[in-house]
Amino acid sequence: MLKALFRKLWFLCRGYVSSFAHRREGSVGFPIDFVITWVDGSDPRWLELKQRYSNDGTAEGESGECRYRDYGIFKYWFRAVETYAPWVNKVYLVTCGQVPSWLNLDHPKLVLVRHEDYINPDFLPTFNSRAIELNFHRIKGLSEHFVYFNDDMFLTGPVSPEDFFTTNGDPKLRCIAKPVVCDPWNGLWSYQFFRMIGLMKDRDWTNGIERHPEKWFSHKWGARGIMYNWGAYLHDYPLGMEFSHVGQPVRKATVGKIWEQFREQAEETSKHRFRAWNDLSQFIFLLFEIASDSWSPDHMHSEYIEFQETEKLQSALFDSTIKQICLNDTYRNVGFESRVKRILDLFERKFPGKCSLEY
Repeated sequence: MLKALFRKLWFLCRGYVSSFAHRREGSVGFPIDFVITWVDGSDPRWLELKQRYSNDGTAEGESGECRYRDYGIFKYWFRAVETYAPWVNKVYLVTCGQVPSWLNLDHPKLVLVRHEDYINPDFLPTFNSRAIELNFHRIKGLSEHFVYFNDDMFLTGPVSPEDFFTTNGDPKLRCIAKPVVCDPWNGLWSYQFFRMIGLMKDRDWTNGIERHPEKWFSHKWGARGIMYNWGAYLHDYPLGMEFSHVGQPVRKATVGKIWEQFREQAEETSKHRFRAWNDLSQFIFLLFEIASDSWSPDHMHSEYIEFQETEKLQSALFDSTIKQICLNDTYRNVGFESRVKRILDLFERKFPGKCSLEY
């Protein structure tokens, strides 16, 4: 047992040291699309439809107002893309059929995708982001490599194709195996993580770590991240995963493989009109890549910000080292309007002019 421990310690040290080696990386030579999902939760017709289907087993707290409300910052997502990622091939806007009144539908890079265009009609209408995400590989014309954004995720600094994918097409991912703690605040994610990791129980995690210790024990994860990954190595599989909740690189082929290998679970998720406890979330795309050893470390600096943290938002928006943020809306209605005004003011300062995707 002591010999095995020293062997694993050797791999940790080897990975840490080798992660300092400079590797010259070429330019990505394939097209990369952006996929963004959006809903106007104040639309009366949409609200009526949502109410009609709201009693089919929704997980408590997973269909509340903050999941769907729009408060006027979506246009800044397009301004950010045009400012910081002008190289993007196409932008696929996925909606239930809603279209922002200010959006330039004639823009050559914009593709409007309705749920009915790619999701099995038996699963519609859907209000479940997991069902919407799990069927992305069926979107006609979508490039093999794409970056998926929720509408609360924004670019805040210049990014390149190489920030998201390697030259051979592997996604660049944050991989810190922070153990999941089962508590009232974390219960849903805890259950879903262990359900998803359980689907991959036959994967040889240890062999993957030993093949590329420089990924798992990179100095760029910091001491905390390395220790979490060391724990996963000792247990022979991760007890959790701390992903970046920002735009994530995805391969269509990976989503297709998930359907091939976990069809029952994917169909079950797709049938849920609202989020449910036993859904597969978008993070299965990333877990699948890591378990398949088909990834490379992502070292992009990003920030997760709660809706009420306007001072943190201001700092992040104007920090040149931060490339992406997530402005997560879990806020209740107390003081909502004043918070919205402050947020809109900050985004207008950051992105003051209309982009070509706006009328």
